[in-house]
Amino acid sequence: METPLHYKKKIDNGIVTCEILLNVIFAFNKRAKIYKDKELNYKYGYDSYNNQEKNKDLKLRCYNCKKDLLKFLQPCAIHKIVQTKEKNMKYYDWESEYFTFSDEKILRRGEFFDNELKRIVEFIVVKEVEKKEELFLYYNYGNFKFHIPTKKIIEGLEIIQVDNIASEVVDEKNLLSI
Repeated sequence: METPLHYKKKIDNGIVTCEILLNVIFAFNKRAKIYKDKELNYKYGYDSYNNQEKNKDLKLRCYNCKKDLLKFLQPCAIHKIVQTKEKNMKYYDWESEYFTFSDEKILRRGEFFDNELKRIVEFIVVKEVEKKEELFLYYNYGNFKFHIPTKKIIEGLEIIQVDNIASEVVDEKNLLSI
């Protein structure tokens, strides 16, 4: 989409309105997501033109521009996502953790002959749950909603736990030119 003429006139006169700023941030954000998807498309295939790396660079450039422009706005909250990941872990009888699990937590027991140790080695398989917390500064300005990752908690901002961060899909042709 071509930048609207009234935007160009205001920018040429050194005027940047909140509407212009939000539309530019929105365009950078959506373009970054488009480049992210393109980067993933090239991840597992043959890429003789280095398109994966090119899209990764463009994605990072757009996210950095978004982050720089969001410095002019105030976040309204912090969104926290807690992700849990289950994985099966194997512990051998020579490890101290082997003896710490109760029978209810053990999924499977097994043994094999180890030629190096010249003895039968016992092992157990245990399901472990790993929790990971991610924090995002949340900006809400009318129809525009943005998130950027953060490691610090800003005093005075409410922390809201959310399941995920959904993003609407938009056509690249409907974004401002950057």
